Amino acid sequence: MSAPSGKNLSVGLRHAQIFAINAAGYPAATAETVYAGLQISGAKTFEVTLPETRKITHSGDDRVLNVDQLPSLDGSSAELRAARNDYDVYALLTNTKEYTIGESKIIGMATSKQGNEPQIGMLLFQQSLDAVSGARLWRSFLIPKALVFPKPGGMNENAAEHVFTVQPQVVSKHIWGKAFLDADEGYTSAQILEMQTVNKPKIVAFKANGTEDEFLFEVAYPAISTDKITVWVDGVVTTAGITKAVEKVTFTAAPADGALIVVLYEYA
Repeated sequence: MSAPSGKNLSVGLRHAQIFAINAAGYPAATAETVYAGLQISGAKTFEVTLPETRKITHSGDDRVLNVDQLPSLDGSSAELRAARNDYDVYALLTNTKEYTIGESKIIGMATSKQGNEPQIGMLLFQQSLDAVSGARLWRSFLIPKALVFPKPGGMNENAAEHVFTVQPQVVSKHIWGKAFLDADEGYTSAQILEMQTVNKPKIVAFKANGTEDEFLFEVAYPAISTDKITVWVDGVVTTAGITKAVEKVTFTAAPADGALIVVLYEYA
């Protein structure tokens, strides 16, 4: 089908994914095998709060002379609510570990690691309809870098609901490394990005070892077509010397040892 119109009618919250990121801001792949982050299962709601600009009123002669504005001094924020508790997700977000005693699983809360939480990336999407064509689409939020603080649900007669407070950080590039430019994106920094895709979006990453030239996607999530696959190597979009298949990308020459490969594609 044709590309999305950029106008959509959306509902629900289908998927929430988080990524450990490295110092350069890429998904923290550690090997030539696929890294796809962790899903926050049971996602229910994701609410975004964008701050208002500062209103400056110029007054005199007992009246308003004019009104101006300045950028906000507050950052954006968000809140994710989920039904499911997941110790792997908590461990990533709090810089701690899930551990086992006998057959029991344990995770710490309000630990000595408070204040040392890692920055992570986020991808969330919901189903949508194109407001022009009526075709099924998917609306996403991409947060290249954020601090996320989990708040486990309590115990009462209601179904437990777990809250994640999200503090998006100011970044100057996409999670795949391409810098924001006035000529391309129309801005040079951002906290939250919104995206519209024909099919469900997927972000995966790999760390090259200098010899491997074939990089496999997750078996359960092949791309819907090769036209829906975009590849970056160390932040540079790569189209030459690469063969795309729905289950993998193959390079004519193996990427350099330590190169970060990030792939954005769409799946069914």
